[in-house]
Amino acid sequence: YGISIFFSGISWIYVSIYYYGGENFTLSLLITVSFIMFLSLLVVPVGLILNKSYQDRSFVTLMIVPSTWVGLELLRSVIFGGFPWLIAGHSQIGTLFNMIYPIAGSYFVSFIVVTISIVFVLFLKNNLCNSNLKNIVLLTIAFSLLYFYNPIWSKDKKDSLEISILQPNINAAIKYSDDQIDFIKQKYSSLLLDNSIHGTIILPETAIPIIYERDKNFYNSMLKSDNTNIISGIFHYDNSQNKIYNSMLVLNKDEKFYNKRHLVPFGEYTPFKIFFSYIAKKLNIPMSNLSHGNLNQKPFLVNNITMHPLICYEIAYPSLINMDDNYSVIINVSNDSWFGNTFAPYQHL
Repeated sequence: YGISIFFSGISWIYVSIYYYGGENFTLSLLITVSFIMFLSLLVVPVGLILNKSYQDRSFVTLMIVPSTWVGLELLRSVIFGGFPWLIAGHSQIGTLFNMIYPIAGSYFVSFIVVTISIVFVLFLKNNLCNSNLKNIVLLTIAFSLLYFYNPIWSKDKKDSLEISILQPNINAAIKYSDDQIDFIKQKYSSLLLDNSIHGTIILPETAIPIIYERDKNFYNSMLKSDNTNIISGIFHYDNSQNKIYNSMLVLNKDEKFYNKRHLVPFGEYTPFKIFFSYIAKKLNIPMSNLSHGNLNQKPFLVNNITMHPLICYEIAYPSLINMDDNYSVIINVSNDSWFGNTFAPYQHL
């Protein structure tokens, strides 16, 4: 099961490793297969518990197996930086489970999905015991009450927030070429000439692929007035720590930074350098020696609205957002062109 779901679901990592890691077929394939096999191993404990020799059909089964499944999903979300992709709970977005997400989150939906699957299999095999039937009826009633109650968990702010999102459609194959920097800047400058551009402007992840501190003048030139806010992905150099971050910049009269907390292994940093430094050198992916941002970073305040910054696949980590009772929005900048014409960008959405 693990091999089939991850091979079909995340084999797209080969595209970014191969095309932007030196086009080494053998190394790219080895990393992709190793990654898929590693993730597949995290499903094995479920099979050790639930197999042909397992005889318990009581309510314990309905609790232990889903709990183990969710525990393994949580482990996958944190181990070696985490990869919370293809979580079972994510499969139910846009369904009647939408009312559960605001209350208990994706992992609880995973628990429910696995529980329903077990009940369905036991039903087909006529192995549902009487105690299970009673518990299932109670859970169904509780779920139905919640569904028909359908509470409203948020309300709209009366004041509107007008944002312009600039997408220059730069080919990732030329983005990190030094002789293309001026061309990329011209693309952004031409988009800013549009009269319909609003005061708050959002640019993609690492919009200009050079360190921000070396080219502040370009970003300052985008400020049309004192009311303009530029929100852009950048490479940010912290002189005090001598570290480079994949960051988000909010530029107006002041400048504020958010540094990405969850980096992509091999793409943005090398895990366990003692063992994998050779692989990193072979891949030679641009700007792949970045630093992790502080786990405790405050959101931005733009036009009296709280903005929670997330970069790329950090959007898969709900724990990174510290919500309160204030109106807020989530700003996620990304560069999914790394994955070409695969279904990775659609999964990300």
